[in-house]
Amino acid sequence: AEGGVVVATAFGTSWVRDGYAQTIELGSEVETLGVRSDGRNWAATRDGKLFEIRSASADLLSESSVPFWRGHTDDMDRIWLGTYGYGLYRYSDDRVQIADSSGGLPAGGINGVDCLPGSNLIAATAGGSVVVGTDTVPRSSAWALDEFECSAVAVDQDGCAWIGRRNGVVARYINGRLEECERVDGLKRHRVDSICPSTNGTWVAARFGRGVVRY
Repeated sequence: AEGGVVVATAFGTSWVRDGYAQTIELGSEVETLGVRSDGRNWAATRDGKLFEIRSASADLLSESSVPFWRGHTDDMDRIWLGTYGYGLYRYSDDRVQIADSSGGLPAGGINGVDCLPGSNLIAATAGGSVVVGTDTVPRSSAWALDEFECSAVAVDQDGCAWIGRRNGVVARYINGRLEECERVDGLKRHRVDSICPSTNGTWVAARFGRGVVRY
């Protein structure tokens, strides 16, 4: 953000530059941060507010009555926001609106969301992993990949979606196929909390696990 870094913790949100931190007053705990194509940062909060971050200040973009949880910016610069138990929301045209669940979109809690190649999203939900077609949102379509409770998802530079499950299993979705990866000792029976693809592998962290493992 304008030569600095936005940092969000349980104790507040700050703009850090040249070793100096300035508090950003948002009035709520930030659950997810993101960036748009022009470099503008955004922050979504637990009380349903979406802010644009400008250095050490913030402008309210939109708000909702539901708590935001996980988010991602797609290739069309739309912000997708998962919620605690209230389905999937989208910010575009200066407002936040719910993605209609009648087409099969997840209506419960969204534990993660990321972009697949093309115009689709993939969402990790309490009811399984779901691919979301975004061309006609809010009336869109979705199809389930599995029914296992998913706790994290991330898409790597090759377009492969890495899906973490509550039971410690990691699966890969690519070219229309879903396959489970070999179990790793540090992840066995432990909920996968975070997945980070990189140029030297995909890093996975699990709750109560043995640190971070790499696939």
